[in-house]
Amino acid sequence: MVDSLTSLRHKGCLKGEPLARETASKTNMTICSWRFRVFGAVTTALFQLGTASSNRGPHPFPCMQVIAGWFVLTGIQTALTAKARRWEEHRAWAVRHVGAGLWVAAQRPLFAACRVAQTILLPSAVSSDAAAQADAFYTCAYIVTALYFVGAEAIARDVWIRAKSADGEDLA
Repeated sequence: MVDSLTSLRHKGCLKGEPLARETASKTNMTICSWRFRVFGAVTTALFQLGTASSNRGPHPFPCMQVIAGWFVLTGIQTALTAKARRWEEHRAWAVRHVGAGLWVAAQRPLFAACRVAQTILLPSAVSSDAAAQADAFYTCAYIVTALYFVGAEAIARDVWIRAKSADGEDLA
């Protein structure tokens, strides 16, 4: 860890100032940026997984722990395959990682629609109960997550949307 920080300081990444022109390269800046981003993402994800074990944490249900774990795994695999310059595998893992995280954005509108349906279809005492809100939230999360995970896997395997080159030709 100390060697890594020393190396980053030597490259100018921790100083907050541009690297000298004679030693600067896009590769050095990319490596520095990549290391900080991965460190931040892994730290955040580990905190989320660690707090998920108690009912007071952000994810009281075991399925959410699995989803968080998959998000961390796909992120790590995306970074490792990019570092190894295995671009086909990197593309597939990047698609999986986007699917593992993007479901959150789609879950919110579905949750809102579900809450409107609960308000219309259920008695007000039942629909306004915290348990009904939680049921709607997690059910919508699981539905959208399944759709996004399956869709991302279909794209990653070139089953659904094929990867194209800059010329518009299929890569697969």
